[in-house]
Formats: sequence, structure tokens, C-alpha cells
Amino acid sequence: MKTSEFRQSLSSQIGEWATNNTYDSILKFINSPRFPSRGSFPNGFLFGAGSSALQIEGAQHEGGRGLGIWDDIIEHKKGVYLDVDKFSKKIEHYKRYKEDVQLLKKLGVNSYRMSISWNRIMPNGTFEGGINQEGINFYNNLINELLKNGIEPFVTIMHFDYPLALQQKLGGFLNHSIVTHFKDFSELLFKTYGDRVKHWTTINEGEVTAVFQYMHNIDNMSVEACPTKGSYVPYSSNPEDVAAAKRLMDFYWGWVLEPIFHGDYPKIMRKLVGNRLPTFTEKDKKMLNGSTDFIGINYYASHFARHETNRTKVFGDNFDALAMSEVSNIEGKTLGYMDQYGLNFVYPEGLYDFLLYIKKNYQNPKIYITENGIASFKTPNPLKDEHRVAYIASHINATKAAIDAGVNVRGYFAWAAFDTFEFQAGYSRNWGLYHVDFNDSLKRIPTDAANWYSKYLTDEFNDLN
Repeated sequence: MKTSEFRQSLSSQIGEWATNNTYDSILKFINSPRFPSRGSFPNGFLFGAGSSALQIEGAQHEGGRGLGIWDDIIEHKKGVYLDVDKFSKKIEHYKRYKEDVQLLKKLGVNSYRMSISWNRIMPNGTFEGGINQEGINFYNNLINELLKNGIEPFVTIMHFDYPLALQQKLGGFLNHSIVTHFKDFSELLFKTYGDRVKHWTTINEGEVTAVFQYMHNIDNMSVEACPTKGSYVPYSSNPEDVAAAKRLMDFYWGWVLEPIFHGDYPKIMRKLVGNRLPTFTEKDKKMLNGSTDFIGINYYASHFARHETNRTKVFGDNFDALAMSEVSNIEGKTLGYMDQYGLNFVYPEGLYDFLLYIKKNYQNPKIYITENGIASFKTPNPLKDEHRVAYIASHINATKAAIDAGVNVRGYFAWAAFDTFEFQAGYSRNWGLYHVDFNDSLKRIPTDAANWYSKYLTDEFNDLN
């Protein structure tokens, strides 16, 4: 399907929902003959939901766990974050993992994206500091429980957090020697769980660690701005705006992908950044080439890119100084519609376009959409998240359209499985398909979106057509 045809199809399907915001409009959309059933996806396709150890486990001082950098950040900046009183316990997934696995089973997912806490396995981050057997046992039990219930673990090795001891001793990832300890941790995980875990991602959103935490020293601000993770569209047909959009794609995505697939940083980065970029040796290039089995994409929305020649203040030198990110284009149009309950623009076409961009520029690799979702913090009742149904459904539709166009997408993970601690926002944004009631013993309650996703994944949805 051509991009223009897909956009026209999608707009006609969700236009009524975006305008009228009625549940009948959603039903019309998801019951459309054009909406893909689960069975229409390739064999072995993973449909899942995700979370991270940092954001749900709790048990801060239990089970031999060492402190992580986020324990320290929260402790010293309590006035910046909401729900700090809930941070140490979170939703107690550490204690209630069996219950949570049963909820995932009811959801109908065949995979669960999770992470393993480095500081729970190695309390001070190093082999010399010892391995925490209680931590080893916890993840063994969790992985076995998932597999016993037909759910494949999809594991992230580092999802934002890492041992505070390494930060204090080495300066964290500013010190290259931390790579040795990260390698030791990774190899321990492969050796311990690799007989059962077949999908691994190394670092979730590496730009958070590299750019925001270290370059700008603003903790996890990009997580607060996570809906910006997407692609860039030219502000106008002006060649300068078209070039600006391409540059931002290179600076944001090419920075990571070009060395892996083409052996060096994007040419425009080399030209504009110069000798501040490291140089890859032939050995480096050989190690990088083909070093990834798949690409994981966290997609939320997209933005316009506008050429700007008169900028006097640049936020940082990690992005092109001559390009500005804009919400609307030269005609005042936005990318998608503003969701009034998630306060985010919904633009599934951007996911479709980006998947085709990856296919064209990076040899059509395996792709997993490792995060995709929307908050629900402006709803009178967090269980009534019809807007999330529309969001997830429209992005599943975009994913299938990309597959039909030849993109090698192998899985889709909704974010998040459960309400998670979302840093500065605490629990105020209700990201979970399962809402957690802190006023009722952390009771897990399925939202309307969870019920819809469950029906879709268990083929009950097909009975509605």
C-alpha cells in the first residue's frame, strides 16, 4: 500500500473518532473490514506488552538488591518528582510477579518485554563485588513463570537504571571502563538465562543515558518527553526544510544505525560535527558490522522539522543547530490529532513512514516495535481509556500496512503492561493496560484498553466482525 493510500484509509477510519470521541466511532474503526485480525500477521509474530524493573519491581532494600542511580536521584530531588513516597515499593511486582504473569496471560500476549536490574544481580555492579543469588533466583522464577504460561520473555539488559556504586566509583558511562563491567553483567545474563531467553536488547533508549543524563545533566527528562520519539517530516516543501528533516533523522536515528549497517556515522554528522565525533578503526567497523539481530523501535509521535538560520541559543550540540522541531507546519496543520486525554498528537502514519524508512536505508532488518502507547492522565476514570483503544488499534493497523509493504516487522509491544513509575510524573499518567489502585492494596484492574487488547489477541475480536 502506498503511503498516500494508507493515510487516506486511516484518516477515514479514525476521523470520526478523533472528531466525535464516541465509543461507537471506535467500534466502527476496529470492526472495519480493513482492520487486520491477529491471524493476518505473519506466523510467529509477537504481540506483547512491556515494563521495566526500575518502574514496577519495588523491593528497594529487599532480596539483596543494591542501590541504583535512580534511588539516588529521587532521594536528592524529591521536590521534582511526584509520588516519591511510592518509589521504594512501586507496584510490588517483585513480590507479586506470579499474579502479574497471570494477568499477562489473561491479556492474551505471547511475549512480555521486561528488564533485569543490574543492581539486583550485582549490587555494586562488578564481579568482584559479588553476585546476588536472590536476584538470580527472582529472574529465574519470573522467566520460568512466563514460559509456563506460554509467554516469551523479551529482555532488556539495561533500562535506564544501573548500580549507584559504578556511578560513584567511575562516574558511570562517562568512564569507558564501565564497558567491561557491563560486558560481565551481560555475559552473566546470557549464561544464566540464555537457554530460555531468545530476544535481548542491550540498552533501552541509549540517548537518555548518553545525551540527557550526561551531556545535559537533566536526569531522565527525555522520558518525560517520550512522545517525541518518532520521525521528522519537512515543515514545508522548501528544499531547506526537506534537508532539515533528513538531517534530524540522521542525527537522531542515523547516529546509532549508520555505524552498525554502514560502518560510520552519517556523512552530514561528520561534516557538521567534525573531530568531536570519535573515529572508528577498521577493527571497530568489523565488530560493528552486522552486530545487531534486530532493531527495536519505541514510537509515540512525529514532528515537523524546519530549517532555521538565525538561532542564537541552541539546547545542545547533540542535534543539528540549523534545524528546529515544530508541532505544526507552515500551513498550521499538525501531524495527527491531539488526544485530549493523553495530551499527545496521535499520528500512526508516522510509524508506517518510519518503518518504510528503516527498510529502505538499513537493508530491511528484523524490527520489533518495543514501545507504543499513550498516557491516560486527563480521564475522569482511568479505567475508561477508550482513547487508548483508538491509539493502539490505529498503530497496529499501521504496523500491518508496513508489513504488507514488505517491512520485516516481527513484533509489537504496547507500553505499558501495568501502571509504571514515570519519573517526574510519578503514577499520575496511568500508562498501564492494568491500572494499579494505590488506595486498595495495589489491586490490578483491567482498563477498557486491556479488555479490548485481550479480545483482539484471543480472537474474540473476530467474533465482533
